[in-house]
Amino acid sequence: MRVAVVTGGSGGIGRAVCLRLAQAGFTVAAVGRSAERLTALEKELPVQGYRCDVTDPDQVAALLPAS
Repeated sequence: MRVAVVTGGSGGIGRAVCLRLAQAGFTVAAVGRSAERLTALEKELPVQGYRCDVTDPDQVAALLPAS
């Protein structure tokens, strides 16, 4: 299984990247700040959305599983 994580995935270039990766057979995790935009993206594309502001270390730590 090929998995891609796309930050900024809910809009603009990130959305286009999500689309292309999904078309190429990747399992796509779209990360973005807007829950509304991520929900809309999940309805349009075969992606899983994750709400996270990647400029906030606490939010990134909460998103990633502990190793």
